[in-house]
Amino acid sequence: MIFDFDLDGTISFDGKSISLELLESLTELSLKNQLIFASARPIRDMLPLLSAFPKELLIGGNGSIARNKQQQIEIVQPISAHDFC
Repeated sequence: MIFDFDLDGTISFDGKSISLELLESLTELSLKNQLIFASARPIRDMLPLLSAFPKELLIGGNGSIARNKQQQIEIVQPISAHDFC
């Protein structure tokens, strides 16, 4: 299965850490499933919070940036102001 988690307010409540209990659960879940972490943050700001998951997919910048399992930035597509109007 594929599980997608938002960071802020979902798995991190202070914006700086993930509880040990939740980290253990996510680690166990990742053994047999694909995890994806998403955030409005840029990828570089997600990395410190997700150091326990170096190979998982990351989607940052409100969907404008993605990092694949090879740790390469796969998509960099700015969201235009027109899309918000």
